[in-house]
Amino acid sequence: MDIRVARTERAIEKACMELRAKNPLEKSKIKDLCALACINKSTFYAHYEDIYALSSGLETKVIGNILACVTDFGPNRPLDHTEELTQGLFRAFVQNQRAVNILFSGSRQGVFANSIEQGLRKRVAELDPTFTADPRRGIVLSFCVQGCFYAFTNNSGRMDEAKLVAAGRKALVGIVLTQQPPVFRAGSHHPVGVGTSLGHQVVDQGPDIAARPVQDDLLPA
Repeated sequence: MDIRVARTERAIEKACMELRAKNPLEKSKIKDLCALACINKSTFYAHYEDIYALSSGLETKVIGNILACVTDFGPNRPLDHTEELTQGLFRAFVQNQRAVNILFSGSRQGVFANSIEQGLRKRVAELDPTFTADPRRGIVLSFCVQGCFYAFTNNSGRMDEAKLVAAGRKALVGIVLTQQPPVFRAGSHHPVGVGTSLGHQVVDQGPDIAARPVQDDLLPA
């Protein structure tokens, strides 16, 4: 890439981040972005179709950076143990905290978490082709990604980076799968539980969620 083109695109991306830090995507204006980047509109449109295309490209970069950070799926078969995955996810979220908070705020939060989950599903399937036919490990992955991101977004404003990383390493959630084969029916019961550090097991009981003490042998080592 021509160095002048690269420099212009970096300036545009930086201006977009500054603008998005103040306004949601729907209220971000091209003219304001151009003023921040010290360019005219014709220069902007020479590089991007519109502000949505620019923001989408930035989101893709952030998601790619996070996926690249998550490389450990356990010592044996992927997702048989969740400690390595949850640690990797939390560390990646913290390392990309500013970009995530800016680009994936409000209605974009769901887009982010789902994109991370889809990317990791593809990665795990490449490592272990049996993963796609194993709905129980698919549920484990969903719990890990969505749960880690929920914990991150609800606590990132309360702690500095060092404390967030420390908390993420300690507050590991063990996913507990029952031994019975999973049966999936519309609006029905799924034999899935989550063992928490408080010693309870949350079990999916159809429309209701209940908590009961978890047996020691169900908690991950």
